[in-house]
Amino acid sequence: MLTVSPSPHDHAPDTVRRIMLDVAVALVPACMAALYFFGVRAALLLVVCVGTALAVEALCRLAMGRPQTLRDGSALVTGILLALNLPPDLPLWQAALGAVVAIAIAKQLFGGLGKNPFNPALVGRAFLLISFTGAMTTWSPSDWRRDAASPEREVQSLQGATCTADATTTATPLGTAKAFFAATASPDGRTAASSATPSPDGRTAAPSATASPDGRTAAPSATESPDGRTAAPSATASPDGRTAASSATASPDGRTAAPSAAASPDGRTAAPSATASPDGRTVFGLPKQPFAWDAALRRRMFLGDVNGCIGETSALALLLGGLFLLWRRVITWHVPVAYLGTVAVYAAIAHAISPATTMPADFHLLAGGLMLGALFMATDMVTTPVTHSGLLVFGVGCGLLTMIIRTVPGGSYPEGVSFAILIMNATTPLINRATRPRAFGTRR
Repeated sequence: MLTVSPSPHDHAPDTVRRIMLDVAVALVPACMAALYFFGVRAALLLVVCVGTALAVEALCRLAMGRPQTLRDGSALVTGILLALNLPPDLPLWQAALGAVVAIAIAKQLFGGLGKNPFNPALVGRAFLLISFTGAMTTWSPSDWRRDAASPEREVQSLQGATCTADATTTATPLGTAKAFFAATASPDGRTAASSATPSPDGRTAAPSATASPDGRTAAPSATESPDGRTAAPSATASPDGRTAASSATASPDGRTAAPSAAASPDGRTAAPSATASPDGRTVFGLPKQPFAWDAALRRRMFLGDVNGCIGETSALALLLGGLFLLWRRVITWHVPVAYLGTVAVYAAIAHAISPATTMPADFHLLAGGLMLGALFMATDMVTTPVTHSGLLVFGVGCGLLTMIIRTVPGGSYPEGVSFAILIMNATTPLINRATRPRAFGTRR
């Protein structure tokens, strides 16, 4: 006798377990790159995050009296993704706490897999970023600036950090660029000295300069010599106390002058390179770009030999995993192409309009967690739209929000991927409703 069951009648061999295992396999290249570049710290983060995620998943299902779901692999993938979104030196107890939030609050509190409105791993990362901002933005030492820096593109003492061609820096390329543009942008959009304040007579003081008793500005943190004429090295007042010069060197008579400073007719010193140089590289004494964006740095960022979160640095490893997911048809091309394409177009237009305040498009594609987010986070089936047109809208929204956060003037947060995806997760029901296909034979 023929038995007719409810639809769907066309069954596919895909299961949650198979899909999650495919995602875990796709993350293997990124995990291998993390182990290669960050060593034992990456291994410890992976073990702690995955172990905690599995344990919390089991405890939550037991406490709720629901069937165990450890075998579906979703907790495994959440633990791996969370670990890949963490800096290598993050305390392990904080990584474990992030895994607890990701599984217990962002996933099981809503009923488990398939019911969570936000990506659990990104919720865990956002929680850690807000709760432990210092630890989440402290990066391991890296010598990527050795290849990127050049004498004419250096900025000395930028926001309290000295950058030299051979120095080891703890800032990521994206963070360095954000800090540079934030420090050199003046209210009218031109580039000027960091935190420079005009003195009462219209002259401009050195970065973070404080006013002298007569209203004129003195060099930052300057200490006077016995004759009261000279300030501490790297910041020098002129003989009349009106102007301050950075990176000062002592003159034979004990007074100090700025290097390459041109003296004015009255003997006062002018700011070095106060106008654009003939080759167009410097404006108001500062370089147009925070470092040399050349083939050497592109190669390092593509391979992953820079600092950052352990799973976001290697674009090559992430692209290999993304291609595997496309081949296995776990994801479609819509979100990655829309996301990366929007970032590229936005960055290209912004750089064409204002090359002195933005980085090129290929930098934004390789920097930060964009590849990890576009290929593995924004493609989550549960928290993204169900229609192809909805996926395109979702990807475009993620790209726009990411670049707005990265390039907003005066902003202090250099990355925007995590918050962009979480914000778009909240709009998924609206996108689904707006892009819902019309039923055959009906009108809109």
